[in-house]
Amino acid sequence: MLPTVYTDALVRAVTPVCPCRLRMGLAFDLPDGQVVRLALNEESVRFLRACLDDYSSSFAGTQSPGSPLISSESMSVPSEGEKV
Repeated sequence: MLPTVYTDALVRAVTPVCPCRLRMGLAFDLPDGQVVRLALNEESVRFLRACLDDYSSSFAGTQSPGSPLISSESMSVPSEGEKV
């Protein structure tokens, strides 16, 4: 069971890795309307990917064919200069 200290959120944006900062950006919309923007280093991105892969694998067989766990329509990569 996920503890209630974790706030519900929706993914707002995922940025490519910034060559200057060597970080990838993630932005989340919170229920109260706030937006949380995070800059993750390579180690954190790799850890997150491994966790998401495990999470996705746990749903293997529960999704109908052609029905991805996360819709590609809901994913967002911001344009150059776009504020997310």
